[in-house]
Amino acid sequence: MTDYKPTKLVAVQCNARGKPMGTSHHACRYSDEVVAKARAMREQGLSYKQIAAALGVPHRMTIWSWCNGRRRNNPVRVIMRRIPEESTIEQ
Repeated sequence: MTDYKPTKLVAVQCNARGKPMGTSHHACRYSDEVVAKARAMREQGLSYKQIAAALGVPHRMTIWSWCNGRRRNNPVRVIMRRIPEESTIEQ
């Protein structure tokens, strides 16, 4: 007899290699909304230091890496993963 565990499907944003990215990554600290807000503030002409202070991000280089494409790029594909229902992971 097999042990049945209820599962659910969640959409996971991935890069070209199939690795989770953005809010789908397990170590994500900032939401996609915060990243988008930082990019919009930079387009308005604010400095990285001003943006970091306004959003509560401790390092201005984090903002720099978001705005210059080093981190948090657009996902290449979305895959569906099956996770246990009792899991605390919310995608």
